[in-house]
Amino acid sequence: MTKIRLLPPSLVSKIAAGEVVERPASVVKELVENSLDAGASRVEVELEDGGLRLVRVVDDGEGMEEEDAILALEEYSTSKIATIQDLSCITTLGFRGEALHAIAAVSRFTLFTGTGDLGTVVRVEGGVLKSISKRSRTKGTTVEVRDLFFNFRARRRFLRSPVTERSHILQVMREYILACPEIHFLLKERGEVLLEATPGELKGRAASLWGIEPKDVLSIEAREGSMRLYGVLAAPPFTRRDARGEFFFVNGRPVRDRFIAGALMEGMRTRLVRGEYPLCGLFIYLPPEDVDVNVHPSKREVKFRRPSEVVSLVKKGIVGALGVGFSKGSGEEAFPLSPPPGHLGGAKVEEVRIPFSLPPWRFLGEFAGLYLMVEMDSDLVLVDKHALHERMIYDTIRDGWDGGGRVRHLLVPLEFPLEEVECSRLVETRGVLEGMGFRFQLKGEGLCEIRGVPQWFQGDVVSFFRSWVAEGEVVGEEELVSRAASLACREATKAGDALNLIQVNKLLAFLESRGLALTCPHGRPVAVRISKEDVERLFKRRI
Repeated sequence: MTKIRLLPPSLVSKIAAGEVVERPASVVKELVENSLDAGASRVEVELEDGGLRLVRVVDDGEGMEEEDAILALEEYSTSKIATIQDLSCITTLGFRGEALHAIAAVSRFTLFTGTGDLGTVVRVEGGVLKSISKRSRTKGTTVEVRDLFFNFRARRRFLRSPVTERSHILQVMREYILACPEIHFLLKERGEVLLEATPGELKGRAASLWGIEPKDVLSIEAREGSMRLYGVLAAPPFTRRDARGEFFFVNGRPVRDRFIAGALMEGMRTRLVRGEYPLCGLFIYLPPEDVDVNVHPSKREVKFRRPSEVVSLVKKGIVGALGVGFSKGSGEEAFPLSPPPGHLGGAKVEEVRIPFSLPPWRFLGEFAGLYLMVEMDSDLVLVDKHALHERMIYDTIRDGWDGGGRVRHLLVPLEFPLEEVECSRLVETRGVLEGMGFRFQLKGEGLCEIRGVPQWFQGDVVSFFRSWVAEGEVVGEEELVSRAASLACREATKAGDALNLIQVNKLLAFLESRGLALTCPHGRPVAVRISKEDVERLFKRRI
């Protein structure tokens, strides 16, 4: 008996689906690309349970006749290429002919498409054709994907919670919202609109997506030989603590590429502090024969014929957008904060770049027990002391993940019991907790002994540990960032808390180091500036 055997078609389909379809976001990506290639002007995506139960994509593209609708579900069927020469000159988003076949192999799949009046409905379950029927519809295509991986349990076990899967889909939609500003996109779940973008220009879309004003979005443009770069960049200090705000497109295709990412960070080197990442959308156009997009089934990766020229182009565009002549100076000097006394604990932010110098401030007092009133260059600045302190603690926590948090050792260690699953969650996140500045040891019989806390921590440490493990599994950087923001909010000074002048000056020094455009970890503004002219208009001293 031979050891080598041919795999049955049903197993081959599932293996192929595993390469193309990793999670619901992969389904959304492939179907949205098909809609765009079909010339759609409106693409609507509807979800149930983060796409685990349902992904429905509706477009007003050119649609298909019955014969094409059936052929589109066959393996390696495509309208995008016909010869091997076409692979070296690909201009469409889809081309491999795997997506619909692979998705239908691992879901309960319905394709409803037509070119006008009468449409074709094709139903497939687990790769098996169930029915073909006719129904009236306008021009366009609707694809429903239900119960992804219902027949492939080994793969379904690797899917995450609906919240996590939804976040991946949101990221995919953000890519195409930037890539196609002329298209109307709508993402909703059980009737609730999660994301909507009406047709407009790129700068306005980027500003809306990033939650900033259009005036704070810089335009990028550069050329190198046959290559062209254009795009948008959020002006410093608008940044993120991860790279999820970076969007790269090559000949209109969303990609991930280390050369582009490296060139971006190099071009921004003098405008970012450690751990910051820019918000940008970079569009690179070059002759199709100079880039290979057929590197991976997901079509996320590309290979450049001359990567060094791409790097040069991106750096040139970034430097040009930020302005010529910016160099190291006082704007990059460290701004150390010594540990302030009282409620502010030992918050310390080191090596903070000052993006610009504010004039000296004069503290005037407090308003409503929450807002600091500060005079700056004859203008009135209202500072939300909770939001500012929250951001100060949050940055301290995030910096601690890289460099180790400052610890205040307890004279008497605290012990409390935990369940087995809670102990395992602590072990999984030990590195994060110790980076914040917590020190603990798991002892026998489910006991946890806390030996140290961060210098900025003032709360009930046992309650914090219990709430930390109660929040369940930590899934990715995004959830860690969310937990850090929540912790900073709990520890920050509250309305009505009295601050002495030293504490106020520490807060204002931190604000000066980051600029008035600073926001709290949840995106709320920290400071509002009211000009002297505006005050004079209120008193009718100025018309």
